[in-house]
Amino acid sequence: MRRDAAKEDYLRTVGIRLLRVANGLVMQDREGFLRKVREAIEAGNGPLTRPVTAGESAVAGHPLPEGEGSFLIKNVQTPDCGPLVRALERGTTPRPHSKAASSPSTDGHSKVPAAHAGGMIPSSTERDYFCYACIVLSTILIASCGSGSSPSPSPTPTPPQPNCSNAITGSPTDYSTSPTISGCPVFPTDNLWNTDISNFCVDPNSDQYIASINQDKQYLHPDFGSDPTYGIPYIVVPGTQQPVSVTFNQYPSESDFGTSGSGCTVTSTSGCYPFPPDAPVEGGSNSTGDRHVLTLQADPTHSNCTLYEVWEGVKDANDNNWTAANGAIFNLYSDKLRPDGWTSADAAGLPILPGLVRYEEVAAGEIKHAVRFTVSQTQAGFIHPATHYASSSNNPALPPMGLRLRLKASYDISSYTGQALVILTALKKYGMMVADNGSSWYITGAPDPSWNDSDLDQLKNVPGSAFEVVVTGIIQNQ
Repeated sequence: MRRDAAKEDYLRTVGIRLLRVANGLVMQDREGFLRKVREAIEAGNGPLTRPVTAGESAVAGHPLPEGEGSFLIKNVQTPDCGPLVRALERGTTPRPHSKAASSPSTDGHSKVPAAHAGGMIPSSTERDYFCYACIVLSTILIASCGSGSSPSPSPTPTPPQPNCSNAITGSPTDYSTSPTISGCPVFPTDNLWNTDISNFCVDPNSDQYIASINQDKQYLHPDFGSDPTYGIPYIVVPGTQQPVSVTFNQYPSESDFGTSGSGCTVTSTSGCYPFPPDAPVEGGSNSTGDRHVLTLQADPTHSNCTLYEVWEGVKDANDNNWTAANGAIFNLYSDKLRPDGWTSADAAGLPILPGLVRYEEVAAGEIKHAVRFTVSQTQAGFIHPATHYASSSNNPALPPMGLRLRLKASYDISSYTGQALVILTALKKYGMMVADNGSSWYITGAPDPSWNDSDLDQLKNVPGSAFEVVVTGIIQNQ
């Protein structure tokens, strides 16, 4: 059966619109989709289809013609395309080549765009093509286009990437090239935070992840600077720092408690952390934000490099004790993760300090680790080293916690200078990791008066489309 180019273009366009409505996704393999639809139509009585019999109708009020090219899906209830066809008849879906743009809905899916002028589709034949696309998509995606929800589609295959490799080098007992803070290594060389991902394979769903992140904001943004209230601060204390009591008032069952010491006793709801009286709080003492408090106890001579982190930290007015929503402790000599399902001071269950952009490393000319960043929406899943998610969405287009991105090798950074250039170079080699829900493309650093804010502002010119997602593990949803 012959199809002219205009109708092929129409079928392609309608199929893509339908996919957006049914799954909230942007079709990645348009030619592959068109090929599958055409093959199904041309086959007629193929392995997935059967001929239409007299009087049968896939759409209420629009009987399908019998004979060549008319088919239904075997053993699959025909989807109700009626509402979508009626939308076509009202002119609420554009003709092919319409310039109308889709707009995001409140649930993160795309709405069908308003019609371009004169966008009515009067042809019953074209309505039939629309229904064919609907039926074939219901098989490809195992979803009904008349339903309000659908299972996750299989990832669109990507062409093989020559020479890409996800091999992790280093050793769990080697710290020779690890980042350091006050003499302490920040995890072993084989830790994912410290892994060079410049040759890792691109995730098959990279384009749809990037598209979903771009729905909020479209450019990189440094969420730190010279202002002491802008960024996430931390403090380093010696091994002799005495612990104080920290009461966990929201997630004690997912908190680490530490060890009792002089003046502090671990209880069922409170731990012992070496927070000094002047431990800085994110946003300042009067902040109404996340109020992260990060303290590194650095005593490398005695192999004690331990990171203590809390969020919603509030120091008691009358003593040196604290309350916090949750607390997490990380041994920086170890790759050990938090238990799956546990949060931390970050929603992803990750440590915060290892992912911060720090002035001293940029001034030295090299960042040797992945960078923490936030996105506006995430799915209910995580990829190690993340251990926790903070979403109820099953939309597979949304990034999971722990998703790893890198700046594309093809993105030209030769025009960037100074501090921004050091950061972008690291984003090509080590990338960045989804750690929390927040403004999209916001990378996190520690505040420092030596930051050149004008220099950092260069980062705001880097588009989200300059990034790609790489494979670092499987999505878990415990």
